[in-house]
Amino acid sequence: MSRGENIVCGAWYISYAIIPELSAWPFSDPAGTTVSMVWDTGERETGIHDYEPEAAADAQRSFNNQTILAGTGAVLLLGLFTAVVRLATGRVLRPVEEIRREMAHITEHDLFRRVPVPRTGNEIAELADTVNATLDRLEAAVEDNRRFVADASHELRTPIAALRAELEIASAHPGLTDWPTVVDAALADTNRLQRLTTDLLLLARLDHHPHTTRSEDTVDLTAVIHEAAAHHRTRHVLTTELPDQPALVRGSRALLGRLPSNLLDNAERHAATTVTIRLTTSDHHAVLESRTTGPVSRPSTAKPSSPASPAWTATAAATPGAPDSGCPSPVASPPLTREPSAPPTARASTPAARD
Repeated sequence: MSRGENIVCGAWYISYAIIPELSAWPFSDPAGTTVSMVWDTGERETGIHDYEPEAAADAQRSFNNQTILAGTGAVLLLGLFTAVVRLATGRVLRPVEEIRREMAHITEHDLFRRVPVPRTGNEIAELADTVNATLDRLEAAVEDNRRFVADASHELRTPIAALRAELEIASAHPGLTDWPTVVDAALADTNRLQRLTTDLLLLARLDHHPHTTRSEDTVDLTAVIHEAAAHHRTRHVLTTELPDQPALVRGSRALLGRLPSNLLDNAERHAATTVTIRLTTSDHHAVLESRTTGPVSRPSTAKPSSPASPAWTATAAATPGAPDSGCPSPVASPPLTREPSAPPTARASTPAARD
């Protein structure tokens, strides 16, 4: 080509360059590579580059190989990175999986099981400790419910059995039956059933809504005990040991009013000859005890239903089905503490009133 023979966009060119347009797709056909031409219209002559299609195909082929190698390396690196992350994550979350697996096998029948606590001392160990603490509370709640049902069954069985026996004997020998006496005995058993069901309802309310039955009454326990002893019917010798001064305590008048009656009722069932109710006071507490000549109480523990609550609730019940257990029942006596060290003595403690 000569300088005066070609013109591009109104200007004479002195040289041109052929640039292959390479495809980023690594499997492109090198033979189909297109080119672009760059023209030099400067004042100086830079030389004329011949068009060589084979050179463009080689450039595309080389670029394809480089793209394939780079892509393969990226895929391998990504796979290696994924494997490392998966392995590290699995090692970190393995204790969580063990906790989940153990929790999935824990039911109401094996609440004694606990999740493993890793020795790492990190957040996962704290999570395991929290889960175990929750299981402790859940186990205690379930045991309390089971104990409550057992105690309720035991307490209700006695008057029901007595009432049934009285009626069966009377119906078997109607001509020899003293019907007024039978009616009085049946009425007494019915009254006892009514008191027990009332106490069951009260205890259920205390367990589910402990703040609803709390009040700020000032109650004289000495007067309450005098009244309970005067109205209590017993076939045993009943004695009282009370302080000369009023024993003032703050709390629910209804609950504290039930306390001596419940202690006397339980002591009456297990006493041999004598029932003694004793009240002692200190600067901060009033302690009520019922002592009998009956069998030895079984050990138990008690705790306050709340730090500010005047009523103490027994957390251990007498052995289910054991009629000779000399302990007052937590079913019949919500505000109650039973003392294991002084059989056959039952104790109830409540904070004394302050000025």
